Amino acid sequence: MTEKQKSEILNLWEHPDSYWGPEFPDYYIVYGQHRDSDLVVRANWRTFMDVVETFENEKIESDTDTDGEWFIETTNASHWAVGWVEGLLVHKDAPQEMIEKFEGMVAALTDYPLLDDSLYYEMEHSEAGEYWDDMSEDQKMDFCEEEEYDTDNATRPFSEIDDNLYERITEINRD
Repeated sequence: MTEKQKSEILNLWEHPDSYWGPEFPDYYIVYGQHRDSDLVVRANWRTFMDVVETFENEKIESDTDTDGEWFIETTNASHWAVGWVEGLLVHKDAPQEMIEKFEGMVAALTDYPLLDDSLYYEMEHSEAGEYWDDMSEDQKMDFCEEEEYDTDNATRPFSEIDDNLYERITEINRD
């Protein structure tokens, strides 16, 4: 970085085509998600939000912001194709440690798609369980028959189904 607060990894927000809403020309784009984001993106979003919460807690305790302004923005907008989008932005004048933290996280995603494996697997397990639990017993029975699993699974809670069925439900839910 040549000057303080200049990022070589994060890009400044630019006005998108066909966009109507607030403008953020002094903010770097950190990360985003939309209604149809896959589990990887949603898990990474939660990890970013955990970091935002940490910064907010530090702000509350130490009040390190300048002129009473906070440096992080989360945006929400509707979108014709994906329903809604959320974005995480950081002000170009944010403390260097804040910018560097987000840069490090974004850079890490170029080498590996997940910021927190354990969170991803926790979410995957939880969502697969919800998928199974939301099915009626008849739907579970039909599913087991179609997929050639023991139909006794249809009466079991998700935590007690066969390992192979567990893997199949997780795989289906992942897609």
